Amino acid sequence: MAVIKDVRSPRWRRTLRRQVCTAAAYALVVVTTGACTISVGSSTADKDPLVKDDKTTLDLRQTPTRATLHIPEGAGGSGFAAKDDKKGIDVTVLLPGGASTHITAYRVATSTQTSDPESPPSVVYVNVKYPSVEKLSEALWDQQGVLRLSTDDLTRTVGPKPGSTDSAAPATALGVVKGLHEGVLILDVDVREGAEAGSASATYSFSFDIPVFGSATASPSASAG
Repeated sequence: MAVIKDVRSPRWRRTLRRQVCTAAAYALVVVTTGACTISVGSSTADKDPLVKDDKTTLDLRQTPTRATLHIPEGAGGSGFAAKDDKKGIDVTVLLPGGASTHITAYRVATSTQTSDPESPPSVVYVNVKYPSVEKLSEALWDQQGVLRLSTDDLTRTVGPKPGSTDSAAPATALGVVKGLHEGVLILDVDVREGAEAGSASATYSFSFDIPVFGSATASPSASAG
């Protein structure tokens, strides 16, 4: 009898995220050879890139595919840095149920589930930086409703809601804020201190809890007997 792996378990998701984090890091590497610079996932590698003119729409109303995320054939993901760092990348996120939000990012990356050239997308990273923890706090509290961000996690990492009279320990500016879990879509926001003194950063991870290629769950007959 085949052993069925519970692909939706927290342990499995943590393992998957470690794998895709590594893949995403490779997707963002810029290789320079002589006078020629090739950026993985840029318009030089993909004639129809996910990010165009520092704008993109992430349609997450349904499980995205390689095609909807414009992942080049045979690639394990893609990475894009803002051409104009001051303006950033204008990211529109469409969510299940008709909700949407806008994020101004300095980098966007996608990663696939495995190294298989036809492997489906597993996560989209949206990297944002703020001049202060206060600005980060305002942004995340504004998005709390639409992204279903945990009140406790927000209070711990970025402080109480602006204007609130609730007393709370000082913000840590460090930690993960749990967000929506709708169907296969799972959102986490990783909050960190920024590179510059007093600044802060946030990485929105939109991951997709889907079966691993070759797992027993991919075959209905595997659960029989």
